[in-house]
Amino acid sequence: MLIIGEKLNSSVPSAQKAFQEMDADYIKNMALRQTDCGADYLDLNAGMFADETEKLIWAAEQVQSVCKTPLVLDSVNPAAIAAVLKRLELERPIINSITLEPARFEGMLPLVQQAGAGVIALPMDENGIPKDAERRVENARRVIARLEENGVGQDRIYIDLIVEALSTDSGAAVHSLKAAAQLRAEYPDVHLVGGMSNVSFGLPKRRYVNAAFLAAAVCAGLDAAIMDVTSTEAKMALLAAELVGGRDEFCMEYLSGYRETQKD
Repeated sequence: MLIIGEKLNSSVPSAQKAFQEMDADYIKNMALRQTDCGADYLDLNAGMFADETEKLIWAAEQVQSVCKTPLVLDSVNPAAIAAVLKRLELERPIINSITLEPARFEGMLPLVQQAGAGVIALPMDENGIPKDAERRVENARRVIARLEENGVGQDRIYIDLIVEALSTDSGAAVHSLKAAAQLRAEYPDVHLVGGMSNVSFGLPKRRYVNAAFLAAAVCAGLDAAIMDVTSTEAKMALLAAELVGGRDEFCMEYLSGYRETQKD
């Protein structure tokens, strides 16, 4: 499972404050904390600000000054991502995200190609987010085909499951899970990713909902999770999900993770 730390996203109130105040210590410390907790990648998003490009470059520089954890450059603005790639020497970046919308696809594709980057692809087009699994799968097939036609191998493609809040649509999780299972069967080499905490937005005791969805998503084929890796509960839920999903031989990862919690 590829773990992408979610805590340096400007939609998170504490991160938004740090971006606003240009609090370098917060950015650095959160980058190190997520890395120490097991993040394979760190998501960086400054999309809440009018000066997004400058803040994204600044945050990437702060992270790179203290750790070499690869970055997920998270923006709908190709120019912002291009500026970061031009300024910094990034190893194995992932660009988040591309869609079938013509302007966005054509804007992001050259960046993916030039950087040799991985790319998170949302299965949506100019008609917006599909609300049923069938259309999501259809759109995913289209975006995978277009990326492959342009030299992006399946092992570099991460299809976003578009995890939406159950508080506004009680079928939201089912749509994502059905799409995941179908795509995993059709594309064993394509990665499936999702923002795990989105599913519980607006609900009380969110950790219970997150844990249930995570387990179901792992069993459906999820192999990359955007999540709060600093949360012991979230980490243990992930290890339990992988155990239940048959990905942890002899329960070794789960037991190792449990032992780590006992040291705290």
